[in-house]
Formats: sequence, C-alpha cells, structure tokens
Amino acid sequence: HTIREVLAAQHVKLWVIDPITSIIDGNTNKRDDVRRALDPLARLAHDLDIAIIGIAHFNKGGGYSSDKLSGSHAFRDAVRSMLLIAKDDKNGDCVLTVDKSNYSTASGMSFSYALSSVKMQDDDGEAMEVPTITDFMKSERSVDEVINANVQRAERVPSENTDTAACDAWLLDYLRDGAASLSQITQDAKQCSPGYTRDQLKAARKRLGERVESIADPNHQGRGRSFLWRLATTRQENP
Repeated sequence: HTIREVLAAQHVKLWVIDPITSIIDGNTNKRDDVRRALDPLARLAHDLDIAIIGIAHFNKGGGYSSDKLSGSHAFRDAVRSMLLIAKDDKNGDCVLTVDKSNYSTASGMSFSYALSSVKMQDDDGEAMEVPTITDFMKSERSVDEVINANVQRAERVPSENTDTAACDAWLLDYLRDGAASLSQITQDAKQCSPGYTRDQLKAARKRLGERVESIADPNHQGRGRSFLWRLATTRQENP
C-alpha cells in the first residue's frame, strides 16, 4: 500500500523490479507462490495505468529458455509480455526473442543487437558513461539457439589441448593464490603452457562444481555487478 501511494503521488509510469524473485515470499518453482506475489502487481499496474518490468535470470544449462526462469510457468502466465535475452559467447552480440506479447503481433520474433557505451552528463553536470544499443535488427537466431549453442561450446571445450583433468588442476592451483575475475584468469591462462581458453575455463569450473564459487567483487565501481572466482570456503584445497 505504501508503494502504491508513492507511485501515484509521483506520477510514476515505469517501475523496474530487479530481480523479480526478490519480492516472492515462497518457492519460485511453485505456481501458487508465484501468482500470490505477481497478481497484486498486475492489479496495481492496471489500477495506476503504469508498466511494471520484472527482471529474472535463467537457470544454468541448456533447454527451452522460457522454461528456465523457474520450475513453474506462473511467470509466463502472469505477465502480459515476456522478452528473453541472451548473449552469444562466440561473437559477443545479444539476441532478444519476444516469447509472449499480448499487445502486439511480435510474439515469436527475434532481434539481434550490440551494446556499447556513450559519455554524457548527469543533471549535476558530472561526466558519466551509460550503455546504449546499436545495430538493432531482425534475427534468424532465437534465444533458445544462442543458449544451447553456448552450452555446447563450453562442454566441447574446443582446443588442441583436450586434457580436461589438467585444466581442472590448473584452475584449482591458480585459485589457491586468491580470488580472481574470469577475464584475469583467462589472460593468465593464455600465457601458460599448454594454454587454456575462456570456454575451457568455464567448462572446468562447471566440472569442479561446488569446489569453485563466485563472489561479488568488493572493489568493483560503477554500473552493474562484477564477480570473482575463488575456491569454495567450505572446501579449501590442501596446499
């Protein structure tokens, strides 16, 4: 009720909730729990004539992207539109698929685009960089295809060096010196002999499971989030 009053008083027209799962008091895999959280939002959006955007992240692995938000289809059932987005690990561009669209005929269509940054000034005249979309166009690729292609490339570990055990051991040994970002690990892995690619390292991390974990980078500044890989605190490797 407090949020409704603020939105109305400030004449807000767009509310973004990131992640949408943060407002669900229950199991996101259970339809009733999801609908109990989302239905009041739908009523609020209708009553105030505003748009509410909920952001969620896919579960790991391949499969159908619309099924990867949770074990429940309640998310898709409750919303008026669902846009799926994935980044192609091979060429770096993004693909957007309109999975559901009650207000247009765009359902099923896909588009590709690139992300870049532009410099601008905020209201106080301070310089800042903001992301911008470029080269937005229709695409024959769908988000399903991009996700599954990424997974297949990671599992294949394309390289002349096919010794996965050696890659796993190298990664564990590297992380004994402390946490590091994937980009830094990849840069250092290219310098060793034999060298390892980014896809190999991601596949190794997947094979190692709970032995390697991600943590938020405490030194990251600016927009977005940055993560580090480290040996799991509950299973530190013996020296």
